[in-house]
Amino acid sequence: MCAACAALIDVTATQTTGLAGKFVMPGIINLRGLVGNTVDLAQDPRNFTGENAERQLRIYASSGVTSVGSMGSEQPLIMDIRARQRAADRPTITRIFTALTPAQRPLRRRGMGG
Repeated sequence: MCAACAALIDVTATQTTGLAGKFVMPGIINLRGLVGNTVDLAQDPRNFTGENAERQLRIYASSGVTSVGSMGSEQPLIMDIRARQRAADRPTITRIFTALTPAQRPLRRRGMGG
């Protein structure tokens, strides 16, 4: 490790975890997810709530998915979740990415009421 990099690391804050006999895998990235639109197998615009979206992001995280690209759900609710995640140092649920920036107006599309 270079001296400049070593100076950035707080060695007193490191944690060692024994991984003998375990597998280590990088986080999975879901490039095309539909967050918040379904409950079980039912897809309905009424399912699109903050509670349901965050529940689904927790399920993703528990399955090893660290990032999801939410396609077609760039509505204020998803943009708010995304903004809260970006303001936090380390999100506690799967990070959500969208096609739009906050300055862009959400798209209105046919289907799923959005």
